[in-house]
Amino acid sequence: MIDIKSGGDVYNRKSQWLTRDSRNGIMDQTGKADDKKKAFGYFQGFYDVNTNNSYWVEDGGFVKLREVSLSYQINPENLNILG
Repeated sequence: MIDIKSGGDVYNRKSQWLTRDSRNGIMDQTGKADDKKKAFGYFQGFYDVNTNNSYWVEDGGFVKLREVSLSYQINPENLNILG
């Protein structure tokens, strides 16, 4: 069973607050080329205290696997090994 939702926006206040505390994953610059790295202050500039801002609006669409079923058969001759 698969659920799909197309469109809609979600405001990510959790990411906004984690940026305030310098704990958001987007702030990790490990592995980026030196010319692509940004300072913590760059990301903290998007915080805006408790004011909503468009930087934290994300696409709300998703595809979710809700249920999957798996079946199998055991040959009765193979059960003798257990017994």
